[in-house]
Amino acid sequence: MWGTQPDGESFPSPDRRRPGDGEEGGGRPPVSPTAAILAEVSVAVDGADILGEILGEPVSPAAAILAGASVGVDGADILGEILGDPIDTDFGLGDIAEGSGGSPEAGPPGSAVLLIGDSMLSRADFRCDPPRRLSVCAVPGLTLSRWLRSSATEVRAWVCGKGELTDLQVILWLGGNDVYPRGAAFDPVTVVATLGRLKETIIDTRSLGCAVTILGVTPRPARDGGRVWESTPAFWLERALCELCRETDSTFVALGRRLCRREGRKRRFKMDGRFFSADGVHLSAAGYRRLMDYLPGWLRRGRR
Repeated sequence: MWGTQPDGESFPSPDRRRPGDGEEGGGRPPVSPTAAILAEVSVAVDGADILGEILGEPVSPAAAILAGASVGVDGADILGEILGDPIDTDFGLGDIAEGSGGSPEAGPPGSAVLLIGDSMLSRADFRCDPPRRLSVCAVPGLTLSRWLRSSATEVRAWVCGKGELTDLQVILWLGGNDVYPRGAAFDPVTVVATLGRLKETIIDTRSLGCAVTILGVTPRPARDGGRVWESTPAFWLERALCELCRETDSTFVALGRRLCRREGRKRRFKMDGRFFSADGVHLSAAGYRRLMDYLPGWLRRGRR
């Protein structure tokens, strides 16, 4: 299912506080975009009730989670307006890396690394230099939900095959095909269930002595059209994966905004066409080059 060569060359194969507590003057801290999207987790309010009150009609929890994508407004602006607090406009991807346990270099370097992904990974043609061994399982069209059906068996078999090696790392670059399903609309309820199973798998993987890193998904202009980055399914999944990594003491590397350009008001980003191939789904050579600065330093690309 995956292959490894001695020189590292890889090949594709099938303390929660209420707002205002402890703050000087009794003021609340700024609300970040993550807190806005995960409103029911971050503050004692229900996201669907919030959006329903604004719109004057009932709203499903799924629609509330995707407030930015559903009604074309910024989630942080919604929550900030309701609470009467300023928005944390300085919140960025650096906060994600710090809060999730590190940067692309965080965690053990790994004497052996298992890298799992879909066509984004197979087109990347990643390599590494000895003595680190890189095993790549890249399956075009692969989804998180599909991989999770056999993940425990696959990862355990890989670990057993590494003998006495102790520095092991599993890197996942999956999820794009879950939030951009072919011929269907994004169903957040289904993806939330998948993320629950992913959390269990990460916990099991770590119990085997493996460090776990998740690479964030990238937007897809062909499906997102003219949307800003903050209202895409990829952004929604990025925030959910970041939270999951915090809960499991794993590392998360955010990539999506790296492929966007700032447009207009502060903290609004749109996809930069230079970084995507003609199909509006996969990355161009420039896109991969753009991401290399944010990926583990020991990774390099082949000549493909």
